[in-house]
Amino acid sequence: MWIDFISIPIFFLLFKYYNIFMATLGLILVSWFILTCKLLFKIKIKAFEFFSTLIITFFGLLTLYFKNPLFIQLKVTIIYWTIAMILWLSDFIGINMLQKSLSSHLKLEEKVYKSLNLSSILFFFLLGTINLIVVRTLSMQQWIYFKVYGCTIALICYVGLLYYIINKHQAKHVA
Repeated sequence: MWIDFISIPIFFLLFKYYNIFMATLGLILVSWFILTCKLLFKIKIKAFEFFSTLIITFFGLLTLYFKNPLFIQLKVTIIYWTIAMILWLSDFIGINMLQKSLSSHLKLEEKVYKSLNLSSILFFFLLGTINLIVVRTLSMQQWIYFKVYGCTIALICYVGLLYYIINKHQAKHVA
């Protein structure tokens, strides 16, 4: 849904025209606005959307209370590492979360799901780690550009790669 993506430009614009603290407050408010709209329009809220909003709120409020932007900067790494950890732990106990969530829509071999899961674990761990490096070595403005453009482009490219791999293997499975 288009409303899910409204927080990125609002965060960027509030930072550009005000500061990181106004952008953080805007991010918190927009995140809760999105959840409220979904509730009002009876759109199912995924557990991860709710979890992300709680993380944004928690680290955003820490940022505002302590007047330290490091908290909101670390939120990115925590969310990406949490995704990687959930995928890894679920695979470790024998439940492939990607397979569980996609198998009703996609018929792929188990080894393909395993590869997709492993690549997703590595991708999110790497993106979270790169965020830490950017936070520690670059300016706030450079981090904002990385967050808004770098992470977004990386996610779009990764989803495109997954789409290509899935289509390739789904065609083999159908043939």
